[in-house]
Amino acid sequence: MFSDGQRISVGNLQLIYSRFYQNKRILFSVGVGKKEFHSSVLRNRVKRLLREVFRSACNGHASTIQPGEYFLLYKSSQLPTYDSLKSNLSDLFKEMNN
Repeated sequence: MFSDGQRISVGNLQLIYSRFYQNKRILFSVGVGKKEFHSSVLRNRVKRLLREVFRSACNGHASTIQPGEYFLLYKSSQLPTYDSLKSNLSDLFKEMNN
C-alpha cells in the first residue's frame, strides 16, 4: 500500500490509500510518529481520536468511502482537537473524491 498507494495531505493529516483491495471491506489503520509524541500515552490518545473521527466520518460519508485500505497519519507535535481532526478529515475525503 505504501509503495503503490495514493497520498493526500490536508493540514496535519496525511491519508495513504489503495482501493485495489480484493475483499469488499474497508481496512483502516492510524499512525502517530514517535518523534512528535515521545509518550505512548499521548500517541494512543491521538490514535483513539483519529479512529473516532474516522468512524463518525464513515457514518456521514458512507457513500464516498469505497472498500480499500486506508492509513491515516498524524504529522504534528501538538495535541489535536476533535473538531480540527473532523474538519481536516472531511477535507481529505473531498480531495480523495475529486
